[in-house]
Amino acid sequence: MIARIIIPIIFVLVLPNYYIYRQHLSSLSHTKKCWRTILLCLPEAVLLLCSAIFAFSPDFIPHDIPLFEIYLAALAFYALPKFVFCICLFITTKFHYGKSIGVAIGIVMTGLIYYIGISGCLSAYTDFRVRRIDIFDTSLPDAFDGYKIVQFSDLHIGTFTGPHRIILERAIDSIMSQHANVIVFTGDFQNMSPDEVDDRHVKSLSRLNAPDGVLSILGNHDYGQYVKCSDEEKRKYEKRLVELQESLGWKVLQNSNVSIQRGRDSIVIAGEGNDGEPPYPNHSNIKKTLAGIDNKAFIILLQHDPSSWKRTILPKSNVQLTLSGHTHGGQMNIFGFRPTMLKYSEDLGLYIYKDRQLHVSSGVGGVVPFRFQLPGEIVAITLRKKR
Repeated sequence: MIARIIIPIIFVLVLPNYYIYRQHLSSLSHTKKCWRTILLCLPEAVLLLCSAIFAFSPDFIPHDIPLFEIYLAALAFYALPKFVFCICLFITTKFHYGKSIGVAIGIVMTGLIYYIGISGCLSAYTDFRVRRIDIFDTSLPDAFDGYKIVQFSDLHIGTFTGPHRIILERAIDSIMSQHANVIVFTGDFQNMSPDEVDDRHVKSLSRLNAPDGVLSILGNHDYGQYVKCSDEEKRKYEKRLVELQESLGWKVLQNSNVSIQRGRDSIVIAGEGNDGEPPYPNHSNIKKTLAGIDNKAFIILLQHDPSSWKRTILPKSNVQLTLSGHTHGGQMNIFGFRPTMLKYSEDLGLYIYKDRQLHVSSGVGGVVPFRFQLPGEIVAITLRKKR
């Protein structure tokens, strides 16, 4: 994880100290300069060392999550504000606006960073929502007009320890209170491996049930992809996770589908393996996933990665409704801007192309317990016959 952003981290840690040294320390006597430079650079040296350790770690995410969170907090609340403050000073003095203006802008910007950081960390423990939407389709069989689906996604169960457990309990309570016909989970059950799941997690998740069952798929985090091990060991991790979900009473759809009957009418819910572009794994097979389905059937497809919709699902299938997760909505919303909008054309909410639809959930959890103006969610979907 850190390896992917190590270059920006180095810039954030090194550039402010170089600026401060040139502006305030370079003209001092040798003795004073040495000691003050050491004191100035010591925190950044520690953070650079930690960054190197995490970057060269064989696993995508460190096993010591609390220590990793402390490291991220140090970057967010110490290194980043210092970097932004120095950038403000550099720009204003470079263009001759005056140092006092730079200081004022720097204080405002760093204050904003602290506000977003503190608010986002607190919200990860407290904020949760139930989002309700109606999805209309002319091809929906009459018997399924009003059919209720609850979608939840991106549990990242290893993050739900300590005080974070309350969000998991609220999510489960919210799911059950919707009295859905079917519950669907759209991937990323874990952070790295099934070892993250403890007895309390199992007890909580075992409460989930619905008349037409709990159906799930695997996301990019569910294939052992982020643990440094052999392909055989990764397959064992994947098998263990599937067995774990099945022990909860869930049906795991791995490039397969199920039919749900209402009298003479029926709909199909299909579940496809993760269809990701590098560095994300691709275990999808749309042809196998939809095998045996009548061309006129109403199909709901569970696909973790929403980028698959335009790339694979629209051109290679006649699926009417796709349900996805993966993006977390960037876990941040600042005046309508989400970081994931830079990478995904469909990153959150409902998208329509002609008579076909995609819904992307922001998910319940995340590897990093942080959400700013974008709470974790479950989505209560009601299918409506469009006439």
